[in-house]
Amino acid sequence: MFVIDAHTHIGKERLFNVDMKPADLMKTMDKYGINVSIVQPQAGSPDIKRNHEDIAELKEKNKGRIFGLACFNPVTEDEERYFKDIEWAIKDLHFKGIKLHTNGHVVSPLNPYSEKVYEAGIKLDVPVMIHTGVGIPQAFPSLVIPVAKKYPELKIILAHAGGGLFASEALIVATECDNIYLETSWVYPADIISMVKMLGAQRVMFGSDIYENVPSFLEMYRSSGLKGTEIRQCLARTANEVFKLGIEL
Repeated sequence: MFVIDAHTHIGKERLFNVDMKPADLMKTMDKYGINVSIVQPQAGSPDIKRNHEDIAELKEKNKGRIFGLACFNPVTEDEERYFKDIEWAIKDLHFKGIKLHTNGHVVSPLNPYSEKVYEAGIKLDVPVMIHTGVGIPQAFPSLVIPVAKKYPELKIILAHAGGGLFASEALIVATECDNIYLETSWVYPADIISMVKMLGAQRVMFGSDIYENVPSFLEMYRSSGLKGTEIRQCLARTANEVFKLGIEL
């Protein structure tokens, strides 16, 4: 079964004090049958531009298996510099989307600074992933509702789908806004079943966040009791469609 991990990282992270190695990511992918990973920088990276370059280098070494997601801080960068950096990642490095890390950037989705992220996504025709869950109040999933309604043409992915604690809230948010998709790292097995049954598998995607999570998070899908077509959609097709990866499945 083809698997796309829609949310993983490499690099050093000061916020969570981790250092995720490219070689370990590739070993995990090989061991557990992950065909493709969408890799993003660490929001708390000590050198965020270098972190993007490392992902691009990994992508070139593993063509077709690694794709990138851009992540610059809209709070610390002015509008011109932010768009220039995002445009560089999307057009020059060929990354497939943009991340707003509400916890790492300490910013609400409703903060005017966050508008830069959504406008860049629309201008560059890529989806935006927004961190939800850990880091409330700015990481409440419900804060994304006004954003999704203001930018109906923008595809928005709720990273972690609210996490275990706010998964139900993330599901309600997605039922209210049909341009919102749920990436399920850190939710519970029953949450995945509810999301697929209420939204359809085409709105739900697999993600690990941390590559050590891959085996257990994969097993949640494989042992869920969902239909095979639903599992295949969540494990690969949704991410392929939303991020326009162009993979033949």
